[in-house]
Amino acid sequence: MTEFVITPTAEWLTKETKRCESRLLVSSPYVGIWLSTLIKSLSPSVHRMVLTRTDLRDFASGASDLDAVCAAAECGAEIHSASRLHAKVYVIDRKCALVTSANATFSGMFSNLECGVATRKMADVNRAAEMVMTAFGADQRLQRWTAAELKALREPVRELRNAVSTWVPSESGNYMNLVSIQRSKPFADCLAVNLPGWTKLALEGIQKQKTEVFDLNAFVAACIPLVNERYPNNRNVRAKLRQQLQRLRDLGVIEFLGNATYRRES
Repeated sequence: MTEFVITPTAEWLTKETKRCESRLLVSSPYVGIWLSTLIKSLSPSVHRMVLTRTDLRDFASGASDLDAVCAAAECGAEIHSASRLHAKVYVIDRKCALVTSANATFSGMFSNLECGVATRKMADVNRAAEMVMTAFGADQRLQRWTAAELKALREPVRELRNAVSTWVPSESGNYMNLVSIQRSKPFADCLAVNLPGWTKLALEGIQKQKTEVFDLNAFVAACIPLVNERYPNNRNVRAKLRQQLQRLRDLGVIEFLGNATYRRES
């Protein structure tokens, strides 16, 4: 059985999640406090997963709410990021799934003119769940963010708001280009201070690059002395560093150009 779900999407989701018993999977590029409130209302036994964007520019512009993402993580939700995410999908247990235009924000749930299709066909529900859990076939491994790591982004986001005075919204959500995000030294310094160990090390390796465009080998070579100093017993350095590049890409600090090549602001 399928049905159309139009504004207010929250009405349908609230009704369905009241009967949620085992899992809630959410894919939404932008998140608001509405979602963390919904997650908090679930039984503690319900597995919660939120796939979203963690681009600092989205948080700084107000397109997404970092505090809401933090609150969801504190309520026990697994927070995963995918830099090019655009899909909005909500899966409740193995009972139903909603594929919609509505983000998990107040405007997406209540005021924007949104439309989606809900299905209760088990094969379709399972397929929707699989797509969310694999980030719709993204060319990157899902990055999971802890509540502590997300909270550490608050200061860089505040600094970014102060550093960039002109917002240029676009349909893709790219509110500020990479030149803007890294031009401010106070922002770069603030980000470096607040990032966790390996991600901070990777940022230092990027800052050591002599050109705006760099490849993985040059990046790893710049990081090796730092790794030897801070993590001398690590035996999986290259894979670990590639993971940090993905996290920095999800934060909007670098851009992946393909063929193990990246771009940063020089």
